[in-house]
Amino acid sequence: MTISQAKAELKSYRHNLLRIARKQEDIIALRSRSELVMRTFRHEAVQHSHDPHAAEERIARLLELQRQQNELFLHTEARRIAVEQKIDALEQPYQNILYLHYIRDWSFTKISMEINYEYTWLCKLHAKAVQLYAKLDESPRRAG
Repeated sequence: MTISQAKAELKSYRHNLLRIARKQEDIIALRSRSELVMRTFRHEAVQHSHDPHAAEERIARLLELQRQQNELFLHTEARRIAVEQKIDALEQPYQNILYLHYIRDWSFTKISMEINYEYTWLCKLHAKAVQLYAKLDESPRRAG
């Protein structure tokens, strides 16, 4: 694995979390609109101006979005587990640096304060951690 591939793998988890959050917002908005349509539909007599299939279509779309969200969540969770297992194969402080930055989405500034390293030193350690992470695919993993 190259350094750029290692970074891409580590960043993919964070990007998937953002995608899940956006999809969740879509589901909430669609659910809200569907509930409004259903309340309106129930409280008003069916008139020619209402499309009785609109509510059904929104509900179907909502169910499809929820199905997609579940699939994305399961995929992302599997990726997180795989990435964390690789991170766990590293020595400290590399484990903490990669875990806090890529899994917990902490900034380097926050990590440097948490583990009491200067920012510039942390950046160097991060570069080394990514190199070691990339090499994990090339060699057998160490135990715990």
